[in-house]
Amino acid sequence: MNTSQPLLRRLHHALTFFAAITLAACGGGGSGEPVADTPAAQAPAVTGVAAKGLLVGATVEVYTIDNRGEISGQVPIATGSTDNTGRFSFTERPAAGNLLLLTFGGEYVDESDPEPNFDDKRRIVLGNNQGFQALMPAGQNTVAITPFAQMVLERARREADGSTAFLDFFTELRGRTVNLFGFDPVGDLPTDPIFPDAGAAAAARRYAMALGGFANHVNATALTLGLRPELSVVSALQQALIAGRLDGLDGETVITLSTD
Repeated sequence: MNTSQPLLRRLHHALTFFAAITLAACGGGGSGEPVADTPAAQAPAVTGVAAKGLLVGATVEVYTIDNRGEISGQVPIATGSTDNTGRFSFTERPAAGNLLLLTFGGEYVDESDPEPNFDDKRRIVLGNNQGFQALMPAGQNTVAITPFAQMVLERARREADGSTAFLDFFTELRGRTVNLFGFDPVGDLPTDPIFPDAGAAAAARRYAMALGGFANHVNATALTLGLRPELSVVSALQQALIAGRLDGLDGETVITLSTD
């Protein structure tokens, strides 16, 4: 049976602390993902990573969008899947313009689980209709599909409020996020949050640290509510951050999450 619980106002402390540790961990300027040492003819046209933890076995769908940031067609123009490192690729860019990428299903290892044995760590399994989304702007061929990329996208939609100025808002918010966190939430590809690659670009490592910090606060919030740190808790925290509120409200509406 589905029930609905208010996201408690105690989120204020969790979100404030999350912002503080993330900023402390991620200070400095961003840098791009290192170019793979592979002949250009063999390199895929589009590469990406889907991650909360690294999202394994998820379907990736690509859609064209309109100038309001919404899907402009009912059928994806390309589909793919993530491998056991959360990565996916397309041999050709599906279209030249701005593209929306969505993930469905898959699973990830919860970075916040203190269990030392990796094989025994908590795994979060997403339903076939659950996932994340991100915008890959025209001219870009790398994309991260993460809670951070999704928050930039959804905040831009909110700011545009259905107007055709969506892309202007998206570009501005993306730039602010790069300056704030030291990585590009859309174009930089995070390394593994649990086993970060010491040889990865600084921005990729900062991104992984931010995902790990976010995971810890998803877990803390879930514990407060007596829940597992499932996607419903992730989504509620995202909504709070998108709203720019640290009191459990989105405007005058109490942020809720649904549980089974």
